[in-house]
Amino acid sequence: MVGTPLWSLGTKRPGWHRQRGATSIIVVVFLSLIISAMALAWFVGRAAVHKHEVQTAADSVAQSAALVLQRDGMGFANRIETYRPAWEGNTISQLPTLPALDMRYDAATKLLNITATVDRPLQAQVPGLGQPPGLRVRGVSQVQVHLEELTDVNRNIPKLVLVLDYSGSMDASFGGGQTRLQALRSAVNTLLDMNLEIHYGLVLYSDDVLGTVAVSDNSVAAIRGAIGRGSANMTCSSCGLNRAGELLRATDVKGRHVLIVSDGLPNNGGGTGGMTTAADRLRMNDDTTVLSLEIKSTGAGLEAVMKRVAGPKGDPDGNDPGHYFAASNSAALRDTFREIVANILCTAGPLAPAPVRQPDGSYLIYTFLRDAGGAESPVHDQHGVSNPRAASYDQATQMLRIPYAPDCEKIVDRAASLVVRYDQPAFSQ
Repeated sequence: MVGTPLWSLGTKRPGWHRQRGATSIIVVVFLSLIISAMALAWFVGRAAVHKHEVQTAADSVAQSAALVLQRDGMGFANRIETYRPAWEGNTISQLPTLPALDMRYDAATKLLNITATVDRPLQAQVPGLGQPPGLRVRGVSQVQVHLEELTDVNRNIPKLVLVLDYSGSMDASFGGGQTRLQALRSAVNTLLDMNLEIHYGLVLYSDDVLGTVAVSDNSVAAIRGAIGRGSANMTCSSCGLNRAGELLRATDVKGRHVLIVSDGLPNNGGGTGGMTTAADRLRMNDDTTVLSLEIKSTGAGLEAVMKRVAGPKGDPDGNDPGHYFAASNSAALRDTFREIVANILCTAGPLAPAPVRQPDGSYLIYTFLRDAGGAESPVHDQHGVSNPRAASYDQATQMLRIPYAPDCEKIVDRAASLVVRYDQPAFSQ
């Protein structure tokens, strides 16, 4: 038997060790590369997460600032405490300091651009290497708000014919120790006491027309005298509306308005059909806006027909909710008269682009007065209470009605402009 020489085994062992050593080095290098790639991937992933956090914060801050700006006016959006509750629950990355806000108005597009910038150090460490120095992540978000600044209001002197129900049912109690007729007289006198720049006319009706006063700039005394008479019997609403049309046709076509006030369904002169036909004729043929005011009474069933006759000039079928009003007591009746005349006295616009109608049928419109120094304050409602949502919007004309006469006077006198912000804030593309 021939064996393997010992010297032969000795010559092969060194080569075998070198091969195994080279393989080990390759494995170590390969594992190092894998570990480095995994560390880099982790770092990149963590950086992406942090970037998302910062961008979310910027988006939330910009949108919240825009919402507060709409609701509270310029100046508030730069105070972080004002809008902190709006965004704090929606941000992933908590912000220790106020992010930079930049607000710029583009007159061509009528958009206010609100830009929020969040710039923070990158909070990600590479395993084994620690935090890379000088690395930062940045989130920038821009939200746009429709904004109009109006310096003029329309003050064409309106012509308003009061068409008042003097039927027998107006002698019923209206609370506070007054009848409906007494409350109506008081409300009309309160209106006339306001000395508004309106040319009034008057029609009193029951089963027929009981009295009229022609439309003029000095009719107040005659109207005060006429409304002192007593009530009669039936209700011929069409009689009152037709006579109002005759009075208005004797004037120029600008600013024609009729306000019909009643407490019950017409039972003469063609009933409800005669009443709606007369109102349609005024709106369509006589360039007249018809407003209706219902004196609420139990079981009258009047609301539907009073809504049906109400609408702006040119409206073929009425049913405009912005032109129908109701009152259930003496105080409400006086307030409603003031609201109605304020709405026809002062309008501004048109708004372009037109506001978007919300799902509930309303419009998201906020209005402020801006003085010469740039300070803003909300407009007022008809009672003089600050309310940025008080101005009402007419979709047909795209005009705003300003309900508080002193606000209107400030714009007329150039003491203030009307700032309008509307629709939901939207992220720019």
